[in-house]
Amino acid sequence: MISRKKTFNLSFLLVVILCSVGCTTSQIYQSSTSMAVPLSSSILIFPIDVQVVEDQVLSSAEALADESKGLATKLMVSFEDYLFDKGVEVVSYGYDSIQDQHMSIINQAAIMREAATSSSSRNYVLDSGSLSLLSKYDATYVLFSDYKEVTESGAKMAVDLILTLAIGSNTSNAGKKGYSLSLFDLRDGQLAWSYTQPFGGAGGGEVGSGTLSVGDNESLIKSTTEKMFSNFPL
Repeated sequence: MISRKKTFNLSFLLVVILCSVGCTTSQIYQSSTSMAVPLSSSILIFPIDVQVVEDQVLSSAEALADESKGLATKLMVSFEDYLFDKGVEVVSYGYDSIQDQHMSIINQAAIMREAATSSSSRNYVLDSGSLSLLSKYDATYVLFSDYKEVTESGAKMAVDLILTLAIGSNTSNAGKKGYSLSLFDLRDGQLAWSYTQPFGGAGGGEVGSGTLSVGDNESLIKSTTEKMFSNFPL
Protein backbone atom coordinates (compact mmCIF):
# COMPACT_ATOMS: atom_id res chain seq x y z
CA MET A 1 0.00 0.00 0.00
CA ILE A 2 1.31 3.40 -0.91
CA SER A 3 2.07 5.55 2.11
CA ARG A 4 1.13 9.19 2.05
CA LYS A 5 3.67 11.58 3.45
CA LYS A 6 2.79 14.97 4.89
CA THR A 7 4.39 18.18 3.71
CA PHE A 8 4.80 21.43 5.56
CA ASN A 9 3.37 24.88 4.94
CA LEU A 10 5.17 26.73 2.20
CA SER A 11 6.39 30.26 1.86
CA PHE A 12 6.84 32.59 -1.07
CA LEU A 13 10.17 32.13 -2.81
CA LEU A 14 12.42 32.24 -5.71
CA VAL A 15 12.78 32.39 -9.41
CA VAL A 16 9.67 32.68 -11.57
CA ILE A 17 10.34 32.41 -15.27
CA LEU A 18 7.16 33.39 -17.05
CA CYS A 19 6.54 34.95 -20.43
CA SER A 20 5.34 38.48 -20.86
CA VAL A 21 1.67 39.24 -21.45
CA GLY A 22 2.20 38.88 -25.17
CA CYS A 23 2.76 35.11 -24.93
CA THR A 24 -0.38 33.13 -25.57
CA THR A 25 0.35 29.42 -25.87
CA SER A 26 1.35 26.74 -23.40
CA GLN A 27 4.69 25.03 -23.89
CA ILE A 28 5.29 21.34 -23.24
CA TYR A 29 8.66 19.59 -23.16
CA GLN A 30 9.04 15.83 -22.96
CA SER A 31 12.43 14.16 -23.22
CA SER A 32 12.76 11.49 -25.89
CA THR A 33 15.55 9.76 -23.96
CA SER A 34 13.93 9.49 -20.53
CA MET A 35 14.39 6.33 -18.53
CA ALA A 36 11.36 4.05 -18.27
CA VAL A 37 8.91 4.97 -15.52
CA PRO A 38 9.19 2.36 -12.73
CA LEU A 39 6.11 0.47 -11.57
CA SER A 40 6.39 2.20 -8.20
CA SER A 41 7.69 5.76 -8.24
CA SER A 42 7.99 8.59 -5.76
CA ILE A 43 8.20 12.35 -6.23
CA LEU A 44 9.98 14.87 -4.06
CA ILE A 45 7.98 18.10 -4.33
CA PHE A 46 9.92 21.28 -3.65
CA PRO A 47 7.98 24.17 -2.08
CA ILE A 48 5.86 25.86 -4.71
CA ASP A 49 6.92 29.39 -5.64
CA VAL A 50 3.63 31.33 -5.53
CA GLN A 51 3.32 35.01 -6.32
CA VAL A 52 0.00 36.78 -5.82
CA VAL A 53 0.06 40.45 -6.85
CA GLU A 54 -2.61 43.11 -6.51
CA ASP A 55 -3.07 45.73 -9.23
CA GLN A 56 -3.34 49.30 -7.93
CA VAL A 57 -4.67 52.50 -9.51
CA LEU A 58 -1.83 54.97 -9.00
CA SER A 59 1.10 52.69 -8.19
CA SER A 60 2.74 49.52 -9.38
CA ALA A 61 1.29 46.13 -8.51
CA GLU A 62 1.80 45.10 -4.88
CA ALA A 63 3.04 41.64 -3.90
CA LEU A 64 0.75 40.02 -1.34
CA ALA A 65 2.95 37.91 0.92
CA ASP A 66 0.25 36.41 3.15
CA GLU A 67 -1.99 35.50 0.22
CA SER A 68 0.99 34.00 -1.61
CA LYS A 69 1.94 31.86 1.36
CA GLY A 70 -1.64 30.74 1.96
CA LEU A 71 -2.16 29.79 -1.67
CA ALA A 72 1.15 27.90 -1.76
CA THR A 73 -0.08 25.74 1.12
CA LYS A 74 -3.41 25.06 -0.61
CA LEU A 75 -1.75 24.20 -3.90
CA MET A 76 0.69 21.83 -2.22
CA VAL A 77 -2.17 19.93 -0.58
CA SER A 78 -3.96 19.80 -3.93
CA PHE A 79 -0.81 18.53 -5.67
CA GLU A 80 -0.41 15.81 -3.04
CA ASP A 81 -4.04 14.75 -3.37
CA TYR A 82 -3.79 14.57 -7.14
CA LEU A 83 -0.59 12.51 -7.15
CA PHE A 84 -1.80 10.23 -4.38
CA ASP A 85 -4.94 9.48 -6.39
CA LYS A 86 -2.67 8.56 -9.31
CA GLY A 87 -0.75 6.08 -7.16
CA VAL A 88 2.41 8.17 -6.83
CA GLU A 89 4.11 8.48 -3.45
CA VAL A 90 4.86 12.06 -2.42
CA VAL A 91 8.12 12.58 -0.54
CA SER A 92 8.18 15.49 1.90
CA TYR A 93 10.82 18.16 1.37
CA GLY A 94 10.80 18.64 5.12
CA TYR A 95 10.93 22.44 5.25
CA ASP A 96 8.45 25.23 4.52
CA SER A 97 10.99 27.16 2.44
CA ILE A 98 13.88 26.32 0.16
CA GLN A 99 17.09 25.71 2.09
CA ASP A 100 20.20 27.68 1.13
CA GLN A 101 22.07 24.59 -0.04
CA HIS A 102 19.33 23.93 -2.59
CA MET A 103 19.12 27.40 -4.12
CA SER A 104 21.58 26.53 -6.87
CA ILE A 105 19.43 23.53 -7.83
CA ILE A 106 16.34 25.73 -8.13
CA ASN A 107 18.20 28.21 -10.33
CA GLN A 108 19.68 25.47 -12.47
CA ALA A 109 16.30 23.81 -12.95
CA ALA A 110 14.63 27.12 -13.85
CA ILE A 111 17.26 27.89 -16.50
CA MET A 112 16.82 24.44 -18.03
CA ARG A 113 13.04 24.71 -18.04
CA GLU A 114 13.21 28.06 -19.78
CA ALA A 115 15.69 26.72 -22.35
CA ALA A 116 13.44 23.72 -23.01
CA THR A 117 10.59 25.99 -24.09
CA SER A 118 12.64 27.17 -27.06
CA SER A 119 14.72 24.07 -27.83
CA SER A 120 12.77 20.86 -27.30
CA SER A 121 15.22 18.63 -29.17
CA ARG A 122 17.98 18.91 -26.56
CA ASN A 123 18.43 17.04 -23.29
CA TYR A 124 18.79 18.93 -20.01
CA VAL A 125 20.52 17.31 -17.04
CA LEU A 126 21.11 18.41 -13.44
CA ASP A 127 24.76 18.24 -12.44
CA SER A 128 26.13 15.49 -10.22
CA GLY A 129 26.45 17.84 -7.25
CA SER A 130 22.72 18.56 -7.34
CA LEU A 131 21.88 14.86 -7.54
CA SER A 132 24.14 14.19 -4.58
CA LEU A 133 22.37 16.84 -2.47
CA LEU A 134 18.98 15.30 -3.23
CA SER A 135 20.00 11.65 -2.82
CA LYS A 136 19.03 11.62 0.88
CA TYR A 137 15.35 11.87 -0.09
CA ASP A 138 15.50 8.53 -1.92
CA ALA A 139 12.91 9.73 -4.46
CA THR A 140 12.59 8.74 -8.11
CA TYR A 141 11.74 12.23 -9.34
CA VAL A 142 11.79 15.82 -8.14
CA LEU A 143 9.12 18.38 -9.09
CA PHE A 144 9.68 22.14 -9.23
CA SER A 145 6.76 24.50 -9.79
CA ASP A 146 5.68 28.11 -9.72
CA TYR A 147 2.40 29.98 -9.99
CA LYS A 148 1.50 33.65 -10.42
CA GLU A 149 -1.88 35.39 -10.42
CA VAL A 150 -3.27 38.91 -10.32
CA THR A 151 -6.00 40.34 -8.09
CA GLU A 152 -7.17 43.95 -7.87
CA SER A 153 -7.64 46.52 -5.14
CA GLY A 154 -11.15 47.87 -4.59
CA ALA A 155 -10.19 51.18 -6.17
CA LYS A 156 -8.77 49.46 -9.25
CA MET A 157 -11.96 47.42 -9.66
CA ALA A 158 -14.04 50.60 -9.51
CA VAL A 159 -11.87 52.30 -12.14
CA ASP A 160 -12.07 49.24 -14.40
CA LEU A 161 -15.85 49.19 -14.10
CA ILE A 162 -16.11 52.87 -15.01
CA LEU A 163 -13.84 52.39 -18.02
CA THR A 164 -15.77 49.34 -19.13
CA LEU A 165 -19.05 51.26 -19.01
CA ALA A 166 -17.51 54.32 -20.68
CA ILE A 167 -15.56 52.75 -23.54
CA GLY A 168 -16.92 49.22 -23.62
CA SER A 169 -13.51 47.63 -23.10
CA ASN A 170 -12.44 45.54 -20.13
CA THR A 171 -9.05 46.73 -18.88
CA SER A 172 -8.93 44.46 -15.84
CA ASN A 173 -6.06 42.03 -15.24
CA ALA A 174 -7.86 40.31 -12.36
CA GLY A 175 -7.82 36.55 -12.73
CA LYS A 176 -4.84 36.42 -15.05
CA LYS A 177 -2.44 33.67 -14.12
CA GLY A 178 0.60 31.76 -15.30
CA TYR A 179 2.44 28.70 -14.06
CA SER A 180 5.10 26.14 -14.82
CA LEU A 181 6.09 22.68 -13.63
CA SER A 182 9.25 20.72 -14.33
CA LEU A 183 9.95 17.08 -13.49
CA PHE A 184 13.52 15.82 -13.19
CA ASP A 185 14.48 12.15 -13.00
CA LEU A 186 16.78 11.72 -10.01
CA ARG A 187 18.15 8.47 -11.38
CA ASP A 188 20.08 10.30 -14.10
CA GLY A 189 19.29 14.00 -13.49
CA GLN A 190 17.47 14.45 -16.79
CA LEU A 191 14.61 16.87 -17.31
CA ALA A 192 11.89 14.38 -18.13
CA TRP A 193 8.99 16.80 -18.63
CA SER A 194 8.00 20.42 -18.23
CA TYR A 195 4.81 22.35 -18.78
CA THR A 196 4.68 26.14 -18.93
CA GLN A 197 1.56 28.25 -19.20
CA PRO A 198 2.88 31.77 -19.84
CA PHE A 199 1.39 34.51 -17.71
CA GLY A 200 -1.54 36.05 -19.54
CA GLY A 201 -1.66 33.25 -22.08
CA ALA A 202 -4.73 31.44 -23.35
CA GLY A 203 -5.90 28.75 -20.96
CA GLY A 204 -3.98 30.18 -18.02
CA GLY A 205 -4.24 33.92 -18.13
CA GLU A 206 -7.69 34.68 -19.41
CA VAL A 207 -9.54 37.41 -17.55
CA GLY A 208 -12.47 36.21 -15.49
CA SER A 209 -11.18 32.68 -14.94
CA GLY A 210 -11.21 33.23 -11.17
CA THR A 211 -8.46 33.84 -8.66
CA LEU A 212 -7.29 30.98 -6.47
CA SER A 213 -6.16 33.23 -3.63
CA VAL A 214 -9.56 34.84 -2.95
CA GLY A 215 -12.49 33.28 -1.11
CA ASP A 216 -13.59 29.68 -0.66
CA ASN A 217 -12.13 28.19 -3.80
CA GLU A 218 -11.39 24.52 -3.16
CA SER A 219 -13.09 23.37 -6.36
CA LEU A 220 -11.25 25.97 -8.45
CA ILE A 221 -7.90 24.97 -6.94
CA LYS A 222 -8.68 21.32 -7.69
CA SER A 223 -9.62 22.02 -11.32
CA THR A 224 -6.53 24.22 -11.77
CA THR A 225 -4.32 21.44 -10.38
CA GLU A 226 -5.86 18.96 -12.82
CA LYS A 227 -5.15 21.40 -15.64
CA MET A 228 -1.55 21.90 -14.53
CA PHE A 229 -1.00 18.14 -14.49
CA SER A 230 -3.03 17.37 -17.62
CA ASN A 231 0.08 16.35 -19.59
CA PHE A 232 1.95 14.76 -16.68
CA PRO A 233 3.94 11.72 -17.85
CA LEU A 234 3.39 9.60 -14.73
